[in-house]
Amino acid sequence: MTPEVFFNGPMTAHGVIKNRAGKVIRYFNADIKGSWNGESITLDEDFIFNDGEKQKRVWNITKHPDGSYIGTAGDVVGEAIGKVSGNSMFLKYVLTVPYKGSTINIMIDDRMYLVEPNILINESKMTKFGLTGRTDHSCHQEKLVSYYGKNFQPFYLSIRNRLRFY
Repeated sequence: MTPEVFFNGPMTAHGVIKNRAGKVIRYFNADIKGSWNGESITLDEDFIFNDGEKQKRVWNITKHPDGSYIGTAGDVVGEAIGKVSGNSMFLKYVLTVPYKGSTINIMIDDRMYLVEPNILINESKMTKFGLTGRTDHSCHQEKLVSYYGKNFQPFYLSIRNRLRFY
């Protein structure tokens, strides 16, 4: 897994958000522009949900000499810490999300697996108030993925070229 290669270029995301019982409660589409400037990856993500809500996140992810990655975004508390091992990338961070007219912080543990040069599968664990949710994503080149569901419920995300689902 070479994040500088995989996350470089345009991406389209499509996902459904499920509650803890597995029922789909929302879905979204996103356009993501990824770029590598020789020092860092920028992911400019624009989401639109089926209820009309729009969200934007811009990630800046820098590779360090020891092979680790540090990411920042406007709604990430502190820094996301990432590492690559073989065909996998792991990223942990705290995300500030809107909730009932305010915001709360949730812990995210992203586990991304490159299964083909242009296909990435991502599992995310979200934790808040002692509750854990899980998200499953599949990404296709048009690429990344670190998303959460309203009310902090698990969701499924599929990212593929040409707006296709698996």
